[in-house]
Amino acid sequence: MSDAAFNGLSVGVAVVCAAVAAGVALYRALRRGAPVGALDVIGAGAVAGAVALGTGIAFPGVNLFGLFRFAYLAAVVSAPLAAIAVLTLRARGRIRTTRGALVFTVAALAAPLCGAWSSLVEPRRLRVERAELVTGRDPQPAIRIGILSDLQTDLLESEYESRAIDLLMAEHPDLILFAGDLIQAEPSDLPRVLSRVRALIARLDAPGGVFFVHGDVDGWRGRENAVFAGTSVRVVTDALAHTRVRGRDVTIGGVSLEIRDLERSSPALETVRALEAAPDERDLRILLSHAPDAVYALAADSRVDLVVAGHTHGGQIVLPGIGPLLTLSRVPRIAAAGGLHQVESDGARHWLYVTRGIGMERMQAPRVRFLCPPDVSLLTVR
Repeated sequence: MSDAAFNGLSVGVAVVCAAVAAGVALYRALRRGAPVGALDVIGAGAVAGAVALGTGIAFPGVNLFGLFRFAYLAAVVSAPLAAIAVLTLRARGRIRTTRGALVFTVAALAAPLCGAWSSLVEPRRLRVERAELVTGRDPQPAIRIGILSDLQTDLLESEYESRAIDLLMAEHPDLILFAGDLIQAEPSDLPRVLSRVRALIARLDAPGGVFFVHGDVDGWRGRENAVFAGTSVRVVTDALAHTRVRGRDVTIGGVSLEIRDLERSSPALETVRALEAAPDERDLRILLSHAPDAVYALAADSRVDLVVAGHTHGGQIVLPGIGPLLTLSRVPRIAAAGGLHQVESDGARHWLYVTRGIGMERMQAPRVRFLCPPDVSLLTVR
């Protein structure tokens, strides 16, 4: 389904859901002469949500992210439209409402404000997330690691992507790790986007090098020269790389998305085992993966000091007391939400850093963030 067709379908679903919600909420008042109650309002929301999800399931070409778009529009567009209809009829004396129904109806009017914040403000509230990891090895110079992930650009907003690069480079990292999902664009736009991304990526530079692994939406794999030729970026998907930073040896193992399938042998698993088996006992060892699930590939006595990943976007939508609604990862939700955590695997605990990423899921997904601002990360390893 094209973007234009899907956007048209989204608007239609929002209008239908608003009409359905208003009709359900007003049924008792219009047909039975009873006041609209709190349960009527709650039931209206549930029915409208069911209509949104049912429409998405019924239409071919709508994926899981498309269902989220419909649910989001039902919450921030359909609900307040239905609330306005109820309040208008109440003001004209056509219906009565209970106090509970009035509270829920008025509360629905706040949804557009939350939607505006989530769509227009939070996604651009870019920040530098800082963390520090102290390893148990002999005293070594501190290394400042810059971490990027999930740019997912189509370069329609190049000023924003440029600001993300500027923020990271202003921190003067010793080493830069890019955990994938660089480009997410329509196939017809890809040639134009590849050349423009190259100019953006060429600004990434660090004394210890810049290392990249592919992510879910990097469908341009195999055309790396169009993006990375002439830049400092080195692709380490299913490969090992060695560098030296501040007089300290660093070994980096990059893994592909196959690392999520731990039931069979793959180049990704072979890379993990090679990283764990490297002979030097004093180097810093980092496993770079798009998916944080790579932490589960580590052996109990693994010599890997740190796993760096992205992919989750921190959940994009985080609710107080609940956390991220969706992370698409098997790691604990607190770790998938972003930051530095220890995750248990094979009876041992391993350090995992997950960046919340710079961009958002595109295509059919709602482009929103709530209580989960984007970030570039600076991790200091001492």
